[in-house]
Amino acid sequence: MKRVLLNIFAIGCIVVGMGGMLFFGMDKIFKSQLPSYQHSIEIGADLKRIEIMANEGAVDVTWKLDGQNKIELSGQAPEETIKKITHTSVQNQTLELNYKHNDDLQWIRLMNLGTYDRKHSIVIHASKEFILEQMNGKVSAGTFTMQGGKINDLTVKSELGSVIVKEVQGQQATLSSDAGKVVADNVDAKLDASSAFGTIDLIDTTQPVTVKADAGSIFMEQKLPHSAKVSSNFGSIEIIVSPQYEGSYIASSNFGSVEVPLSKGKSDQVIQVRADAGSINIVEK
Repeated sequence: MKRVLLNIFAIGCIVVGMGGMLFFGMDKIFKSQLPSYQHSIEIGADLKRIEIMANEGAVDVTWKLDGQNKIELSGQAPEETIKKITHTSVQNQTLELNYKHNDDLQWIRLMNLGTYDRKHSIVIHASKEFILEQMNGKVSAGTFTMQGGKINDLTVKSELGSVIVKEVQGQQATLSSDAGKVVADNVDAKLDASSAFGTIDLIDTTQPVTVKADAGSIFMEQKLPHSAKVSSNFGSIEIIVSPQYEGSYIASSNFGSVEVPLSKGKSDQVIQVRADAGSINIVEK
């Protein structure tokens, strides 16, 4: 079923791409690199939320805890987007970075028939004590990456592209992709990760995890012991458990092998794993 869906998607991309070349013309599709921009926004303790929205291109967020209290924006974008971004400021404790634009050729370029070099870099300079209450990031077609920062409530979604988050501290992190991999590396927060078509890698987890893949493998490695609820419809599941874990295991697969250590049952923590079609392998460090 997974292979059939991917084949249908690929055929659809080719048809759309060929139609786009005929309708719009080659010159407009194979357009040169977009203009660059740079912009700086002063921030203070009143900043509580950051909203990031883009319909195309990579979004890269980096935190630098150097006390400079500013956000530096750079990248490539259409003129209308640059004008909008360079007039952005903190309003009502919220910074809204809206990279969305009207573009009839977006989906044609995604088939590698011609691409703009669209990348939006966001560098957040803050003090070591600064904690952002909420960040929401959504990309329609592109990869969202972030490294560093303290965020109580983080939500990131890509409809067509990967979501990669590293070295973040917080209370809750919700990461998802409709078609792309999801990676959480050294994220110290409760994790909710999901992908419809793509792998999920959760590395050095410290708090309870809920993870679901419709079609893709799942890998999780604990840094500290915690409960987890893991499921995959089509794909293998591999979990490496912390040596300090003393809870129980519940694992089952309709079509696939299951290898699980004996439950210690000395704590109320539970690792619950289910696969419809795929192997399950849980090992203790």
